[in-house]
Amino acid sequence: MLSLFPQLFGFAFPATGVLRVVVSIIFMIEGKRNFSNKPFIDTNPRVSYVKKTQAIIEVIGGSMLFIGLFVQPVSIILCLSLLIRMLFEHDIQSSDKRVCYYYLLLFVLTISFLFLGPGMYALDFPL
Repeated sequence: MLSLFPQLFGFAFPATGVLRVVVSIIFMIEGKRNFSNKPFIDTNPRVSYVKKTQAIIEVIGGSMLFIGLFVQPVSIILCLSLLIRMLFEHDIQSSDKRVCYYYLLLFVLTISFLFLGPGMYALDFPL
């Protein structure tokens, strides 16, 4: 394969680890923000329960991604949580598409761990 910098292919394993850590920090920050700052008082009690459950899943999943434990199953769970957030969250304004793009980018990065594995510096090494 022709490449401009073929020497950089050797850094794919550490780059995946760095990407995993950055995505995990984003999930932990988002989960903490959604759990602590937003009030869960809503007209529908199911909506507040789903938001609270998503925040807990994001914090626990982000911390498991951070240490690199069960990366592939956690990435599936976090992707499902992001799909629920993208499809059923009604507080996203139709004029602000950047929030949707942010969730879509985070979804693609998270689903990539299913195929790439945990990367370097993880407790869950690929076999």
